[in-house]
Amino acid sequence: MLLATKSVPKKWVFVKWMSYPSFITLLLSILTYWYKTYKQQAKRVELKRSSLSLYHLRQASHQALLTPPPSPSSTEFSFASGKVSARGSKWSTKLMEGVMSAAGIKRKMTISLKNTVLWNPSRDVNTPNHAFHENTIPLLVRWSSAFDIYVIAHTTTPQDKHQIETLLNNSNLFNFIDSRKVLYCSSEQGKLHLIKQIEPSVHIEGGWELEDGSDIVQRLEDTRVIWILPNQKKRELYQHFDMEITDHVLNTSLARI
Repeated sequence: MLLATKSVPKKWVFVKWMSYPSFITLLLSILTYWYKTYKQQAKRVELKRSSLSLYHLRQASHQALLTPPPSPSSTEFSFASGKVSARGSKWSTKLMEGVMSAAGIKRKMTISLKNTVLWNPSRDVNTPNHAFHENTIPLLVRWSSAFDIYVIAHTTTPQDKHQIETLLNNSNLFNFIDSRKVLYCSSEQGKLHLIKQIEPSVHIEGGWELEDGSDIVQRLEDTRVIWILPNQKKRELYQHFDMEITDHVLNTSLARI
């Protein structure tokens, strides 16, 4: 007597036959193909929207200049709770970044100018004396080939803004970075609003004359943060937090790539 044999669906045989690495490779290939197709379909619409999006960012930048600083009570936040919720989305973020890299698409980077690229020996916000850190202009030029860079300047007075504008205009950076993507704000709250509108893959923060940037980095839960913090004691205090902390922009992991 012939024994009846249970047939196995072909799709399960196929999945069983594939090794785990092969499955991951196939998944990444599908995602890459999907992303390229999506970008091609959206290209025409994106070209039409690009000018409008930049206009909205400029409007947001203008609004940020008019936004008063938040009260101390509204800025209270705990580092301990600030990054926990972000961990769940890290895998998907890294996967999408890998797909974008494979497709040759630039990721967005936001960088707060003060205490990262620019430094001011004067602690008096009414007498700005900004200058570029040595070798930071070539670094920005190098980053511009891999990232779509948005520059954010937290200014305190019209003189402060004018000096930063002059430095940028004289640096020849606008040969590599879109001048329309230089945005100004007058408060930490305004800066945070701009960053969240842009939705960067990476944000580099250094604070400003009176703050070290801690309020900003605590609130960017779904963004890779690089925090420039020269104070060694503070770096030791925050070293267990889920972000990259270093004393100088030239010592960041991105600068070594």
